[in-house]
Amino acid sequence: MECMNIIMEFMYTCALPEGLAEDMVCNLDDVIIRVTANCWLLNQLIELLVASTTLLISSAQKAITNRLARILTTENVLSILELAELYDADRLKDAALEFIERNFVDIYHQPEFKRAFEGATGKTKEDFDRIIEEFEEQTGIDVKKSWLE
Repeated sequence: MECMNIIMEFMYTCALPEGLAEDMVCNLDDVIIRVTANCWLLNQLIELLVASTTLLISSAQKAITNRLARILTTENVLSILELAELYDADRLKDAALEFIERNFVDIYHQPEFKRAFEGATGKTKEDFDRIIEEFEEQTGIDVKKSWLE
């Protein structure tokens, strides 16, 4: 189903389609999302988020960001966080940050996290600083030092 048909169907049913696919890279402008599962769904949700934002269909935006929050993985969370910031999806941003905090041991060593940390501003920067500080206190691992190794 193409994006606009899904948006039209959502407007009548308030439901999004389900779907699965295997390894794929999805690209939206400069946001590249690497995933190992649910990529068809992820790609469709990104297109739908763009369309619903453009068309100002807030109920669809909410449903889409809720679905994105349910398919977060250590491989896609940083890109979805970037997407949430790009489209001012605060609930999705909060879900992504909570996921990062819960799975930080699997995320902090990724080059993508270092880039996200270095490019972060405002509240996201504060959240990253807090997550790193709490992780360092709990584990004794110096995250920033580990990036130099």
